[in-house]
Amino acid sequence: MRAVSQDRTMALLCGVDVDRVVAVTFAVGSALAALGGVLIGSHVGQVNFAIGFLAGIKAFTAAVLGGIGSVPGAVLGA
Repeated sequence: MRAVSQDRTMALLCGVDVDRVVAVTFAVGSALAALGGVLIGSHVGQVNFAIGFLAGIKAFTAAVLGGIGSVPGAVLGA
């Protein structure tokens, strides 16, 4: 995944199946999001359309304050 994200052409030249890596990345991300939704729904006890709104606003604010591309900055912003 890291090779494809850094340089798609070079990963392709080294024999990495780029399309498969992209598909697996989307599948893993979707599965983790679904698992997170199930866990939050079971913890809260109800499911509605605004269940993650407050957490999303807090995470977005932390990312903007700390810097979108900086993980330590986002942690500091949180």
